[in-house]
Amino acid sequence: GVQPSHHPQGLVLNAPTTIDRLWRIGLPALLTARLLMSLLLMANVPRLTIHVGWYFYHGGDQDTYYNLARALADNAPQATTVGIGMPLLMAGLLRLTHAPDYFGILPALVILDGFVLGTLSVWAMARLALALTGSRAQALAAAALWTFSPYLLWAAFGLHPEAEVLRNAYVPRQLWMNGLTDGPGLLPAMMGLWLVAAHWRDGRARWMLLAGLSFGLGVTIRIHTLPIGAVAAVALLWNRRWKDAGWLILGGVAGFCRRVLV
Repeated sequence: GVQPSHHPQGLVLNAPTTIDRLWRIGLPALLTARLLMSLLLMANVPRLTIHVGWYFYHGGDQDTYYNLARALADNAPQATTVGIGMPLLMAGLLRLTHAPDYFGILPALVILDGFVLGTLSVWAMARLALALTGSRAQALAAAALWTFSPYLLWAAFGLHPEAEVLRNAYVPRQLWMNGLTDGPGLLPAMMGLWLVAAHWRDGRARWMLLAGLSFGLGVTIRIHTLPIGAVAAVALLWNRRWKDAGWLILGGVAGFCRRVLV
């Protein structure tokens, strides 16, 4: 905890502890490190065998998202099995840039997902861990592990006979640099969990409503966000927080309505 110190005039002040100073320095340092890691990956550090300019390995998923985005941009929506969030974003970029194909909007997707949202995810992880543990030391440790997890994956895959295949597929994805939905879908879930955990005892409806909106937005991008939000709702119901659970579910439905309307 924070140790009191005595001011020369007799006032008692709270002197920052080592962990307080480390928190103020360490979290911005981790954010900077994540940003630099994205820049280094653009320079092919660490080395990947499938990397050309802004393009990293996708596995073909980009075609599904792009085809729906093109249909939306042409005002001809079609049935699909994927979330509408990313195609809507891509459709907006297609209209804004008049790009002829997927590669014309890929730089904007990589910058938004990898550089902006990826860096923000470090802050979100730190806040979520702090809300869950109440410890800045543990929060910094979790944020550091999250920040450097792409390098840990790259090193661990070196033990596998298909190391290059695994590195091409998962290192850019862990850095959110492939322009797909994994990262943008996960960040709203992280924010939703943080809001629920940080305001668990507040009893203020707006925070649970905002958390629900965050979960709902995540579901529009990637359906895998739904179980994460469901766990938060179940936790509230288990603790007989009926109103909070109701606000959370209402927010989730409202955040998801964009997909329903489309």
